[in-house]
Amino acid sequence: ALQKIATVAMESQPEKRPQWPSNLKTELPRVADAQKAHASTLKGREIEAACVAAFIYSQPIGEQAELADLRWMLGPTCDMPAVLNAGLIAWARTSWYLEETDSTEPGTNVPRYWRLGPKPNLNQVHSFYRTKALNIAKGKFDDLAKKCGPLKQGCVEEGVQFHNLPATPDNVDDDGRFRLAVLGADFAGAPGTKPEPPAVEFLRMKTGSSTRTYQNVVLVVTPSTTGLAAAEQLIADWIGWQDIQGSDEFNGYESHVCETVKKREKAARLSAETAVKNAYELVLQIDKSGAVQAHKITMGAQALLPTLLQEKALRIFGDKIDATAFMPGGQFPVWPAGDASIPVRSLYLEFAKRPNLPKLLSPQAVLNTLADAVGRGVLALKHNRSDGSFAWFWHAPIDVADWDTTGEAWLPQKTKLTSLSQKAIVPSALPGLWTDPKQPVTLGTLCRWFDGKHAFQEKSHPDYPPEPRPIPEVPVEEIHKAVKAAVTAGDLWLVFGAESFHREEPSAAHMDPEAQLRAPPEALSAIDLVPGALPDGWSTENEPKTTVENLYSALKQKKSVPWPGKTFVQTLNEAIGRGIMQRTAGSGPLVSLKADGAVALTVKLHAPPTPPPPAQAGRKAAKRVSLSVAELQNLADEIPQLTKLLAGMDVKFDLDLSIADKQGAKLDEVNKILEKVRAGWKL
Repeated sequence: ALQKIATVAMESQPEKRPQWPSNLKTELPRVADAQKAHASTLKGREIEAACVAAFIYSQPIGEQAELADLRWMLGPTCDMPAVLNAGLIAWARTSWYLEETDSTEPGTNVPRYWRLGPKPNLNQVHSFYRTKALNIAKGKFDDLAKKCGPLKQGCVEEGVQFHNLPATPDNVDDDGRFRLAVLGADFAGAPGTKPEPPAVEFLRMKTGSSTRTYQNVVLVVTPSTTGLAAAEQLIADWIGWQDIQGSDEFNGYESHVCETVKKREKAARLSAETAVKNAYELVLQIDKSGAVQAHKITMGAQALLPTLLQEKALRIFGDKIDATAFMPGGQFPVWPAGDASIPVRSLYLEFAKRPNLPKLLSPQAVLNTLADAVGRGVLALKHNRSDGSFAWFWHAPIDVADWDTTGEAWLPQKTKLTSLSQKAIVPSALPGLWTDPKQPVTLGTLCRWFDGKHAFQEKSHPDYPPEPRPIPEVPVEEIHKAVKAAVTAGDLWLVFGAESFHREEPSAAHMDPEAQLRAPPEALSAIDLVPGALPDGWSTENEPKTTVENLYSALKQKKSVPWPGKTFVQTLNEAIGRGIMQRTAGSGPLVSLKADGAVALTVKLHAPPTPPPPAQAGRKAAKRVSLSVAELQNLADEIPQLTKLLAGMDVKFDLDLSIADKQGAKLDEVNKILEKVRAGWKL
C-alpha cells in the first residue's frame, strides 16, 4: 500500500517524477536500524511509522510535518517518550532523505520539523564522499599526528627531546638525553602481542648496523591497530565534508545548507584530531631485564608526556631520587666499586644506559638529587674550575653555575675538604653530635668532629631511626674560617672568657680550643633593660640611674654568660631612641661598650614631651602651641576666614588632646565624641 501511495505521489508530478518509491525503499531500512540501535524497547515499529507520516505530511513537495504531528500520530501506541525521542534523533542523524534543520526542541534536541525530500540530503552525499575518502584516510593520519599538540606538550618544559614521526632510527640521537619518539601509522601494533620489529629498531639501533648505547632513556609510542582503524573512520568523515565543500554542487546549495556543511566539517576535524591522539595506545620501552616491552596506555584528557609519567611500569623519575640509593651499597649500583668519587655527568649517563635502573627524565633529575644530598651532608661536591683550582661544597647550597659538567660527587668519609661552609657547623647541621642546641660546645670539640672519623645522625624519615652520615676531614684553619664567618653572619655565638661575639667578627686570638660556641642568643628587648626587669643594674632612686658598663654587668650576671656587646649596645640605643631611658649628658647613639661604658643613663618619671613632627617637604608649619578649650573655640570661629585667606593651600591642623589624670572620668563617652570627629581618635 505504501508503494502505491509513493507511486501516485511520483506520477502526480510528471514533469519532475520524484523517485518516492525507490527513496522509501532506501530510507525505511535505515529507519529500522535506527530504532533497533537506539529505541529497541519500543513495542511496535514506531520510528518507521514516523517515517511514513513524515512522507505523507511532505506531500506535495515543500510541505512538512511538525514534531507535534508525529507525536500525535504515535501517541496511542507509544508510552515511552524518552525512548521515542532517542529513536527520532537517531533516524535524523542517519537519514538519507530528511532535509536538514537547525531548529530543535529545547530540552530534548529532537528536530522540530520533518520534511522528507525527493533529493538526497547531506548525509547521503557525505556517505558517497566518505566512502571515497577511506582510501586515503591512513595517509592523512600521519599528517594529523605531526600537528597534534598533545603528543609533544610538556616535552620542552621537562627537557625531553621529542621526535615527531622520525623516518629511521638514525633520526633519534644517542647522546644520553631522554628521548620520546612518536611513530606513524605504518608502525601500529596490537596490545598483548610481540612488538613490531620496525618499531623495536628505534629502541635498539642507532643506525642500520650500530647498536644504541643509551636505550634506557628512549620511549617509542605507536598507534594501536584498533585505535588506528577508529581514527581512519573519523578522518574519512572529515575528508568527506571537506570534499563536499570543494564540489560543484556545494555552490548550488542554499545558504543554511552551506553553513551546516561548514559546521559539520569543523566538528568532524576536531573528532578526527582527537581520534588520532587517542590512537596512540602503545609505548615501547626497555624493561628491567633489558627486553623490549609494549605497554598499553590511555591518554584520555591528558597530553602524552603526563600520561607516561603516571605509568609506574615505565619507572620514570622526573624530579629526584634519594642519593643514598646510588651510593655504594644502595639500591641502584651506579657508583664504581672502590671509588671515592664519580663525575656528575657520568652519573646521569649510567642511568641512561643501564636498563635495570630507573629512567631519569633529564639530567636535572641527577642535579636535583645531588644538590639535595650535598645540602643534607650526605655527599660532598668538588667543583673543578677551568684554571685548575677547585671548590668544595658540603652541607651547603651549590652556588656555582657549571658544576653539572665539571663537578664530581664525593663520599664524605673519603674526602678532605679545603674549604667549609659556615652552614655546616651550626647545631642543626650536626644532630647527634651537637645534641642540645641550647648547650655550648668548645671550638676544640667542633674541630675533632671534622677529623674524618665522626658522623652526624640524620633523621630522614619520621618513622625510621636516624642514620649515621660521615663527616669529611677538614683542616683546623678552614674550620676556624667557617666559625668566624658563622659568628659574623649571626649563625653562631662565640664566648671566650669575658668576651662575647655575635654578628661581629672575632679575632684569631679568640679561636681558642676552649672558646665556647653557642646557638644564636635569644632576642634582647629594650624592656629587658629597664629597672623592673634588671633591678641589679640600676640605683634605687625615684629616677633610677646607672652607667652602660654597670647595666651590662648586671645583664651578664642575670644571663650567667657574657652577652654579645654589639647586641647589647644596639638594644640600648633602641631603648634611648624610644624614650624608655635617657642619657644624662651628651647625645647621639652609643658606639660600643669599650667607648661608651662610662656613659650615664637615667629613667625619668615623666617622659619628655614629644617633639612636633617635621614639616613635610613643600609645606610650612606654625610653631606648636597649647590651647585651652576657650582658645580652641576662638580658633573654630576664625577657621572660615583662615581657609579663605589660605585657599588652595591644603590647610591641615595637627591636634593633640591631653587631660589631667582624675578618677571617674567618663572616657568611653569622650571617645565616642572623638570618634564622630575622626575615626580612630580617642584618649
